[in-house]
Amino acid sequence: MRQPTPVPAAGRARTPAALLLTAGLLCGAAAAVSPPAAAAAAPAVSAPPALPAAAAPGDCRQGYVHRGAYPGDRVCVTPGTRDRTAAENAAGPSRREPGGGAYGPDTCRPGFVWREAGPLDLVCVPPASRDRARRDNAAAITRLEGYR
Repeated sequence: MRQPTPVPAAGRARTPAALLLTAGLLCGAAAAVSPPAAAAAAPAVSAPPALPAAAAPGDCRQGYVHRGAYPGDRVCVTPGTRDRTAAENAAGPSRREPGGGAYGPDTCRPGFVWREAGPLDLVCVPPASRDRARRDNAAAITRLEGYR
């Protein structure tokens, strides 16, 4: 039996994270992961824009591939960006502060920040990589097949 779609209470802000969660629930995705307490207090993350009605979910234009920053990440990027993202995912744990820190166990070592390619993406990367992820999120809709 299908669960009813949650509706935000009057006056409650629709954050990018809440919109992504709602969109995931509407598409049948499971929402079993919750952010660390420190991440919940972090500023809102820029989420990829919604798909245009004409595009099939996940169809990248020629020359683009899915980024794969986290499970279910379907933002279209160049193959080089996808490869850098995979390398960042592999190196991420070594860039965390041993024993945690001000932001809990996901606190990054000095010189690194959370990538924030999505609301729960806490991989530690150089600041330029976070900037790239934000630009890719902003351009995501233009990289879909069928976008005009």
